[in-house]
Formats: sequence, structure tokens, C-alpha cells
Amino acid sequence: MSSFGSRWHLFEFMDLPWLPASLRQVLRDILECGNGRPFRGYYDWAVHCIVCQAALAQAERVVELGAGTAPLTRRLAADPRATGLKLVICDLSPDLALYDALARQYPGKVEVLREPVDFSQPRDWPPGTLLVLSATLHHVPAAQRVAVLKALARSGRAVLVLEPLRRTLLSAWFVWLSLAPALLAPLVQWQRPGRWRRLVWCWLVPVAPLLFVWDGLVSCWRQWTAGEWHEAIASLPAGHACAGQVSETLFCQKVVLTCRRVGADDQFGFRTP
Repeated sequence: MSSFGSRWHLFEFMDLPWLPASLRQVLRDILECGNGRPFRGYYDWAVHCIVCQAALAQAERVVELGAGTAPLTRRLAADPRATGLKLVICDLSPDLALYDALARQYPGKVEVLREPVDFSQPRDWPPGTLLVLSATLHHVPAAQRVAVLKALARSGRAVLVLEPLRRTLLSAWFVWLSLAPALLAPLVQWQRPGRWRRLVWCWLVPVAPLLFVWDGLVSCWRQWTAGEWHEAIASLPAGHACAGQVSETLFCQKVVLTCRRVGADDQFGFRTP
């Protein structure tokens, strides 16, 4: 069996269909709280990666797949470096109230896809589209990820995968520190919609912080190493002509896939290197 498909896919509470919607939303809130200032600079790093990759690929549109609370789109919309980029939000379970509010705040810049979007299925995106998955791909079982990468390669030429954790003991230790943002999220996000659900699940019935730590540890376990990423990319059909670049920081991982169909260099509307 391939090394990147040989581990158990332990469950995350975020993925369980029976989890109350309000509790799932609080887990998303905590994720955004913990990955942003003042706790850590993951979103700053992710936005920088997106801006640089969009410029390199001469992208006109950035699609946040599996957007959740749309943390990257919210930050990109306010970032002058993203001027001129069309920002698209979508999710398998879209938070339409949040997305619509963001679109009203940035008319003409933020576009909302109101129907569920499953990134594991091929989709014809317009030319010049950069597909971004942040803290998302690890939810797909390892044995199924190559099939998902094939679908992404068929959907667009440029794909950026960002993860806030790695499969290391240091990352696992770091996850325990996320108890702080989990407990402080009701205060940090006091002005954000959803105040009462965060008060209930973080303080009154404080299960969300414990579930969040479990999900973080499982997220570490689910991550691919750089070697496993290269093995997976090499296993893609030759017709997709995918090149992959994997880079890592102390805790984070960035994967850039540049794909084209053989004999169709300009199919996706990007400059051919």
C-alpha cells in the first residue's frame, strides 16, 4: 500500500454530520480566532502566499474552496495587495448570511456561490482562476486525496494548498496551546455575529475547547509529509502534467500545483512558464 494512504483516518468532530450546527460553527470560529492575531500569524502568512501566487500565475480570480467562515477572503478583500482580484467564496455547506454580508461590504469584489460546492468533483472555473484550499484538504481521507487532486487538476491550472499544522510532535504539542484561543474566542470575537453560541459552547457548556483540541491533534495526524506529497503528485496521470512545489515552515505547509492538459497550454488562461 502506498505510504500516503496507509494511515487510519481518525474522525474530527468538525466532520460529524450529527454535530449540532451551532457547535460546528463555534469550532470554525475558534479555528479562525486561533489562526489569527493576537494568537498566531497563520492568516497573514496565508494571504501573503495567495497574493504572491496570484501575481506569479497572473490570476484574475481567487476562489476560497471549503471557505468555512471565509477568513482568507475577508482579509484579502481588505488588503491593498489584492486590488484587482475577484474573490469568490464557496463551501459544501455555505454560511450564506456571513458570505452575503461580506459581499455587501465589498460590492463588486467579493462573489458568493450560493449553491454547495464540492471541491472533490471537477468544476470548470473561468480562465485565470487560482484555487485555494486552507486547512481543508486534510479532511479528505488520505486514500482518496489523489482522486481529489485529479479533480482539482481538471478544474484549473493553479492550485494552492495551505495547512496550519504539520505531522510533527512539535505541531501536536502546539495544538494544546489552542485551549487559550478556544476559551477566549467569545471575548476576542465579541463584535462578530454568533456571540451567544460562542458563550454557550465555550463557557456555559464548555465542550468546544476540548473538541477543538481533539480535532487539532487529529489534523496533525492526517497531514502528509513533503515526501508523501511528492509521491502523490507523481502518481497523477501524465495527461495532467502537474508540477508540485512543497515548502514548510515550523508549523505550516504550502503546496503549489501547476497543472495543464498536455497539448493545451493555454486552456486555463494563465501564462505558460
